[in-house]
Amino acid sequence: MRYIGQLHIMKQLKALLPELLENPGMGANILFRGPSGYGKTTMALAACHYLAGKDFEVYWADWTEWKFSKRVVFIDEVHKVKDLESLFKIMDSREHVIMFATNQDATLPEAFVNRCVWEFIFDDYHDDELLLIARESASFSASDEQFMLIVDAGNRNPRIIKGLTDKLGVYLRQNSMNSETADFKEILENTFDIKDGLDTLARRYLEVLDDVGGTASINLLRSILHVDEGTLKNSVEPVLLRKGLVEIKPKGRTRIYD
Repeated sequence: MRYIGQLHIMKQLKALLPELLENPGMGANILFRGPSGYGKTTMALAACHYLAGKDFEVYWADWTEWKFSKRVVFIDEVHKVKDLESLFKIMDSREHVIMFATNQDATLPEAFVNRCVWEFIFDDYHDDELLLIARESASFSASDEQFMLIVDAGNRNPRIIKGLTDKLGVYLRQNSMNSETADFKEILENTFDIKDGLDTLARRYLEVLDDVGGTASINLLRSILHVDEGTLKNSVEPVLLRKGLVEIKPKGRTRIYD
């Protein structure tokens, strides 16, 4: 099972997964927790394939009927499951290998988390890992410096980086441009509207805070920007928090000025 980055998790999985493969009667409850776009679902599905080939079940959070007819089961966005207690009996049976994924800010009941003996928390990716992710997802060749521009524009988030390489690939092909001499910074700013690592929505978020005096509730931001709360919390705010442009206080989201 190959995976770029998250070595602290992969080292543990390299011990756990063969044990589960060699002992088909052995069960486990495994929780993957981390920021959106960091590869939790990709890693969980790869682990499912390792253990069961294609013979496993996948459920999304809004699923209403749990069959558990297979040994290996994956439940994504488990924090959205309305009745988590309904899963406790099957988790306690230890008859299945159940993998769960959730974002890092999700609130899960202690009784649920305690049942997940194996909890893997995703860490930020290193430059060399993000560079490799960008290179392997790109359909074009470029220098390390060019790919690092994509990494920075993608806010060091693997999912966003992969999306940008796809978009750049299309743009380069349609404009018959040589990727090794193209000005990636100019393309990212003027074509994809990503400036200083911030996309349009992130910049609008900051503008709203400026307009209302520097602090606003998440509900006010959601209302003005016409974006759901999940998008703000999982896609926009992690970028702004990482860059030190906002902070979350009891009174709301507060703009940080240099």
